[in-house]
Amino acid sequence: MSHVLLSFDARDNKGNNLGDYEMFVDLTSTVQNPSTIELAAPQGYSIQGLKLYQATETGSGGTVTPNPAKANDIARLRSGTWTAVFDGQLPAGFSYDTSTNTLTDNGQTAGVFEYLIWIQSSSGSNDFVDPGIRNH
Repeated sequence: MSHVLLSFDARDNKGNNLGDYEMFVDLTSTVQNPSTIELAAPQGYSIQGLKLYQATETGSGGTVTPNPAKANDIARLRSGTWTAVFDGQLPAGFSYDTSTNTLTDNGQTAGVFEYLIWIQSSSGSNDFVDPGIRNH
């Protein structure tokens, strides 16, 4: 089994698209299955939920076409619908342990997955992180 720590840092308000970052962890065939990714929230935050979305990868450059459901859910999050967005099942082969903040992939489902992570500050403010997993 392999283990990866994926740590999220607070945004620094730099660049052209403030606060929007695309990040993929490539779990290739060289990684033993099952593989786990430990998610580390930004300092002062805790992880409240996780949701995965199947996406489409095209071309040799690995361009990812997002899942429209993710955009709909982001709009819902911006309007304050947190629990309903994160109340669902993960795709086959993935499991999430809330006590250790680890996402486990047993290699059952290949493809590209985007995901949303619900984070909450110690004062109760909600926010989200939206990187993705490329799983070959």
